Amino acid sequence: MKKVTIIFNFVGNFDKIGGGTSHRYEIIKYFKDYTFKVFCLNQKKISHRFINTEIIDYFKFLLKLTHYNNRFSRSKLLNLFVELLIWAKQLNFFKKGEYDIFHLHGVSFFKNLKSADSLLSSFGLELYKYFINYSKIKKSKLITIHNLLNDKLYNYFIKQFDNIICVDQNIYSYVTEYCKKNNYKKNIWYLANSLDIRLFKPSINNDTSFIVGFVGRIAPTVDINIVNQVIENLPEDIMLNLAVSGDIELLSIPKDKKNIIVNKDLAQENMPQFYNKLDLVINPILHDAVSRVTLEAMACGVPVMMYKYDDRSQYFNNENGIDINRSIDDVIRKVNFYKNNKDILELMSKNARKTIVDNYSNEVLMPKLRSIYEGLIYEAKRN
Repeated sequence: MKKVTIIFNFVGNFDKIGGGTSHRYEIIKYFKDYTFKVFCLNQKKISHRFINTEIIDYFKFLLKLTHYNNRFSRSKLLNLFVELLIWAKQLNFFKKGEYDIFHLHGVSFFKNLKSADSLLSSFGLELYKYFINYSKIKKSKLITIHNLLNDKLYNYFIKQFDNIICVDQNIYSYVTEYCKKNNYKKNIWYLANSLDIRLFKPSINNDTSFIVGFVGRIAPTVDINIVNQVIENLPEDIMLNLAVSGDIELLSIPKDKKNIIVNKDLAQENMPQFYNKLDLVINPILHDAVSRVTLEAMACGVPVMMYKYDDRSQYFNNENGIDINRSIDDVIRKVNFYKNNKDILELMSKNARKTIVDNYSNEVLMPKLRSIYEGLIYEAKRN
């Protein structure tokens, strides 16, 4: 095993569903000749599954304090204080730890720290920037940017990192233009997220019901409103299976609806089985970036319904997926159409699988990430 140690920083559970979380998990599986140190919640079982991975738990007494606060007083300020303490302790480790590369795969937002801007007005963003200051880390630093939901905050991260991976072409264009405008000299790559096509693959589905799925972390990147409207308006003869994590309480799920099944915090390894029970996936994300849920579903031969953004044309089109408007009427109309035209859906399914195999498999993209890692290590040794 190479003496290459990469630090990953996870906000939540290491092996649960969620875009960036799933891809970090994928990277660790793929790079068996590297070692990884992973900051996350208490998931010690992972270190048994991956012998190249050391799990570093968040500080349990702080998490317990947050838990009791949420249960009794629900003070946002107290939760914010706890999260700031966690960040301060983590950054101290990142500054002094023994490793080769610090890889921030996705910008990490804690729930209460993310709301600091609204909680404390403009001072909130400055507070965030003060405590989350990666410029103090002198090791090789690499950031992967998944979306541009908050340009002010992302500009702050772009400034701190000399090595930047953009998972979409539009993100790459934004970062290169921003760096050019500000005379920043950065190493910038366009490298999409990839996945294991041997794990995510089609299997026979003998279920005669028509099943629509929603998969993802309930977060600001998702149109929660349309998901709740689908829950409310989906015809009773169509099943709705949800695999969710995050702020699940934001979903309005009636107890008397018999055509709705909710799965919480499914492990990554169980997702292919989940996808293969579905006929369609609804994925109403609110940004024009590659969605891992879309890639996973397509790899399993399940067509995906998404809002139309220009950037998606690089991998998502009407031959392998379905454009929808931000209208429940349009969503329900198209679900009913494909329910009654399964021959079209089957052709779309084959095209979806081929798109992923040809363009987004680990075999195609992970060697490019390895080249980036090796280049950073080489430069560090030179200097």
